This record gives sequence, structure tokens and C-alpha cells, in this order.
Amino acid sequence: MSFSFIDSYVRFCSEFTDASKVYLRFAAISLVGTCLGSRVRFSTGDASVYPNIWVVLVGSSSSCRKSTTISIAQRLLEEVSPELVMPGSMTTEALYTRLATKPNGCMFHSEFLAFLEGLRKEYNSNLKSSLTDFYDVPSMRIRETMKATYTIHKPCISMMGGTTVEWFLDQADDADFAGGFLPRFILVPPGVKDKSLPLPPPADQAARKWIVRWLKGCLSKVPECTYLLENEGRYVKWYDNLMEELGRGAQTYEAYGHRLATNALKLAMIYHVASCRLDAGQTPPLVIPDETLGKALAETTWLFEVGERIFSEELGTSAWLKKRKVVLKALRKNNDDGGMHIGDILAQTRMRPREQKEVLQALVLERRVMESQINPEHYLITHKGATHSRGESNGI
Repeated sequence: MSFSFIDSYVRFCSEFTDASKVYLRFAAISLVGTCLGSRVRFSTGDASVYPNIWVVLVGSSSSCRKSTTISIAQRLLEEVSPELVMPGSMTTEALYTRLATKPNGCMFHSEFLAFLEGLRKEYNSNLKSSLTDFYDVPSMRIRETMKATYTIHKPCISMMGGTTVEWFLDQADDADFAGGFLPRFILVPPGVKDKSLPLPPPADQAARKWIVRWLKGCLSKVPECTYLLENEGRYVKWYDNLMEELGRGAQTYEAYGHRLATNALKLAMIYHVASCRLDAGQTPPLVIPDETLGKALAETTWLFEVGERIFSEELGTSAWLKKRKVVLKALRKNNDDGGMHIGDILAQTRMRPREQKEVLQALVLERRVMESQINPEHYLITHKGATHSRGESNGI
């Protein structure tokens, strides 16, 4: 049986948590990519692809253990190297200050939409564009302010977040997709949950130490290098098929699908390193075997299929969801104690009165919106419909 750190990580975590194994797999992938940082790459023309991965775990309920998965990964990375754990939220200035001395790391967001909401704040107006730029690991960026000049070399940021599909679709703006920020994230559904652990046992500490030791090997035993593919033709054929499929899909999904082609190469590098016994002194060869590439392409094809389902069924074609999203957005902007009058909602959403009435009635039944007890014909966002700092409010 061939070695796989990712499989070993999933087995280790599954002993003490009933989190989705798909989530655990992508947590392992994120950790490997974070620890590799900008030292390894794959050349594409005049640019390079690096193994940093942006992952959002999406699911419909807390039973999938999104926040549990993220917390386990974060604690392990803290043991490997505390410097690799970046703050979950920060200003643009704080980001540049950190990256100037520590250009690699991972941001963890157990409530991804709270992170998105923070990016929309006026004082963070440049943060989203900076993160979008850093995703591709530019060779150098210089930022000059009144107080200081920051020079950043090869910023390599990974991200891991969690949310529900419903909340993601309600609050993710079209501009987030058009601007290229959200298409950089891989959307990972939970798959089928195979067990339940009401009383999880303690984690195996010996296995935990081994996980940490292997990840430290990514930092110390994987040299700076450029990987090659043993079978480039296989990737080219897969890429052509992907582009053909994207040509038949929705425009919003097309941007996401194009990024999956890049993520396939990221996954190939990560799987390649993850197949080596770094704990035993092995060093990954420079050529990625055809078998490893095939595994990465199969994983990416699955991501394409589930992503297409999310976008087509939930986002791209659902006029009803779009109407709900518009109403909720209007209410969030005007969610004071007195609520928002239906006439003002109508003016902001530009819906037909009947459409608005149907949407409001549905949101009231879902307990995401409530009628004001003070003012007639006024509506308020409930705790379930607002962005909060508590995981249970997000269904995480």
C-alpha cells in the first residue's frame, strides 16, 4: 500500500471526531500547501503556480463539523510553526506589516461570511484586492504609506473557512465573483457522513506528534524546486475537456471553473509531496508521476461537478434565491430597532409588491425575518438572518 500523508491525517482525525472525511482530507491538503509555501512551484509560461489553497467547507448543518475540522487543523499548524497561523481578520496595513517579515501562512475562518463582511468595511477597502493579488504569489510588492514603506517578497497565503450553502448564497455579492475573489476558493461539500461520535475519545498523542513531525518535514526537508509533469499530455487533454464543459455553463461558474484548472496543478504538487515519507528523510523527486497527476485531476473533476451543482441549482438559475438575497441585503443595511418599512424595502429592491410579499412571508416562516413589534408593516432581521460571531448562528 502506497504512503499518503493525507490518508494518514484523515485516519488520525477520524479516531476522535465524526467530522466529514471529505472536510478532513481538504484540511490536510491545506496544511501541506501552507507548509510548502512558495518553495515549490510549477511553471506555466512566464508565471508559476504555487501550492497555496483557498478552501471553503460548505454544508447544511453543524453535524458536518466544519468548525471542528478547521480548529483541529489550526491547532496542529500552531504546533508545527506558530508563525504560519495568520490572524483571521486584519486591516490592509496589518496584512502588509505581517507579510513584510512573514510572507507565508494560513488564515482560518470558522465563519467565512463574517470574514467577507469584514472585507466590505470602508477601512478595509483595499484588503480584498490585495488578497486577490497575493493569491498568485507575486515575486514582489511594495506599498508606501505616510508611516512606512513595506516590501513583500512572494507572499503565499492559504485560507480555510466554513459556512452553509444558504448563508454563502445569501451574502456573497456578484462583485465578489466578478472581481475574481470568490472564484479562487474551492467549495467543498461534506459528502456522506459515515459515523457519529456523541462522546469523542481523546486523540492519540503519539499519532499527533507524528503528524506534526511530518508537517515540519515540509518546512525543512523539501528543497526549493520547480516540479515537472511526467505526462503533460494527460493534463492538456483534461484541460481541454474542462474548457469545453465550461463553455456550456453559466458565466458566474465559468470564472470558478477556470480557477479549478490552476487548482489541479496545486493539488498535483501537494499529493506528490504527501506521498513521500518526509519523516523518514525522503525527498520528493522533481517529476510528478502520472498516477499522482491522475489522482489530482480526479479530485478536481469531482470539485467541478459538485461546484457546478451548487452554482446551477442554487446560484446561477434560481431567481427565487436572488430575490431572497436582495431583500435580506436591504434589511441588513437598515436593521435598527424600529425595522424597515415595506415601502422602503420595495424602493430598494425594486420588486413587484406581490413578489416582495411572497419573499417576506417565506423569510418570516424560516425565522430569518420578523415583523416589528413596535411599528406596523416594518420588518427586522432575526439572529438567524444576521451575521454573528457565534458558530451556532451560522450553522457551523
